[in-house]
Amino acid sequence: MSRIRADKFVNSGATGAPQLTFGAEVVAGVGLTGAGGINITGIATATSFSGNVTGNISGGTVAGSTGTFTGDVDIADQIVHTGDTNTAIRFPAADTFAVVTAGSEAHRVDSSQRLLVGRIASVLDNIGGTGYANLVQIEGAATGSGLAVSNTGGTARVNISRKYTPSNGDDLGYLSFGAEVGSTVERARITCSAEFTNANARGGQLKFSTCADGLHDPTERMRIASDGVAHFNGDVKVLNGDVQMGSGRGINFSASSHATGMTSETLDDYEEGTWTPTIGGTATYTTQEARYTKIGRLVSVSAILIINVKGTGSANTISGFPFTGRPTVSGNPSASGVITTASNLATSVTSLTLYLGSNTTSAIFAGFTGASTSNTNAPTIFQNSTRIDFTMTYEAS
Repeated sequence: MSRIRADKFVNSGATGAPQLTFGAEVVAGVGLTGAGGINITGIATATSFSGNVTGNISGGTVAGSTGTFTGDVDIADQIVHTGDTNTAIRFPAADTFAVVTAGSEAHRVDSSQRLLVGRIASVLDNIGGTGYANLVQIEGAATGSGLAVSNTGGTARVNISRKYTPSNGDDLGYLSFGAEVGSTVERARITCSAEFTNANARGGQLKFSTCADGLHDPTERMRIASDGVAHFNGDVKVLNGDVQMGSGRGINFSASSHATGMTSETLDDYEEGTWTPTIGGTATYTTQEARYTKIGRLVSVSAILIINVKGTGSANTISGFPFTGRPTVSGNPSASGVITTASNLATSVTSLTLYLGSNTTSAIFAGFTGASTSNTNAPTIFQNSTRIDFTMTYEAS
C-alpha cells in the first residue's frame, strides 16, 4: 500500500482544504483533524468520535450509543423507537407534544398545558350547565377503563383541595357524574363545602345532589353536616335492609310543637313478638296464644287463654305480661284491658275487665256480679275449661 505524507494538504487553488472525491480511509490509531473544520457530505463512520462537534449535524442518519447535547435538538415531527416504529414521541401541533403507542396516540399535552389521555382534543364537560375544559382529561373506550390509585407503602388517597382560606359555606370541591355524546352533561354531584364557626376556618360538610328528570343542574337531596347529622331534602326509602338505631337513640320530633309537660320527643323503641300468659301453680292449658307490639313505652297486647285443668293456679290473676307496667303514685292499676271473649267462668258476671297492677307484669280481674254501685275486685274467674280473650294497651315502666 502506498502512502503520502505531508504536514498540510490544500486544494489546487491553495485557498482551502482539498476535496477527496472518492472518500478517505483513516486506519486505526490515527486521527483525522482539521483546524478549519472537516466537511463530510456522505456518512461518517467511526468506532468513536472524540472531542466536540459544533454547529449543526444534518443529513441522513447519525448513529451512536450515547449522545450529549448542550443546546436544542430540532425535530420536525417525531422521535421513533428503533425497531418499534409505531411507538414515538410526536410534536403534532404548535406548543403540543404527544406519546404514541401501538400506532395510536395515547397521551397529549396541548397548548393550554392540559393533559389529555385517550383523546386528542379538549372537551368542555358540563357542571351545572357550564362547560369546563378540565386540566386533566381521561377518556377510555373499553370496559374497566378508568383511574386507579394505589399505595404499597400506606393508605392510598385522592386529595381534592382549594388553595385559599375559605368563608363559611364556600364550595371546596366537586365529584361530578355525567354522560352524553361529546361534551358530558351533569347528572349528579357530591360537594364538599366549608362549615365552621371557629376562628381557624376549619370544618366541612358533604352535600349530595341529583338532577331531576330532564334537567342538568343538580339539586341538593342530602347533607352530612359538620356535626355528623344527616339532613334529607325529601322522602327516605329503605328498599333493602333496616334502619338501625344505636342504644338510647331514636327518631327525634323536636322540630314540632309540644305540650308544656313534655319530657321526651324521641321515639326510641319498637318491638313486636309473642308472650305467654299464665295463671301459675299447677295449671295446664289448652291454648296460650298471645302477641305484643311495643312503640316507645306504649305496649299493646292481645291474648287467648284457655284453661285445661286449673289445679293450684290463680282464680283471678293473669301473669307473664311482656313488660312491667309503669308505677303509679297511689299504687292504683296502671292500665285496664278489654275482654273480647269469656266462657265457662267460675262466677257469673254482668261485666268484666282486667287491670294491670302498678310496677308489675300481672293483671287482676274486676267486674260486676249483679246490680251494684261498685265493681267487685278479684272475683273468682278461672276453673277447668275457662276461656278468656282480651286486649290491653299500657305504658311500660
